[in-house]
Amino acid sequence: MQFILSRHAKVRMSERGVTIEEVEYTLRNFLMTYPSLLGGTTLVAYFENNQRLKVWVANVVPLQEPFFVKSVGRRESYATFKG
Repeated sequence: MQFILSRHAKVRMSERGVTIEEVEYTLRNFLMTYPSLLGGTTLVAYFENNQRLKVWVANVVPLQEPFFVKSVGRRESYATFKG
């Protein structure tokens, strides 16, 4: 998997406690995409600990590597996992 982290994304990862592994997981296993307000695409993945991670990339659909990661955001989710 090829991706580039912007300076902004690195700062947000540090502030929000997001690991590189979580970003890569989201890039590989996103469950939902939608257009970002400022261009590009929002990728959303859910984790077993009820966390949702959004990764904003400059790429548009159809997504192709390398991904250029603009920012990341974490939120506790109310979705439940069965698995």
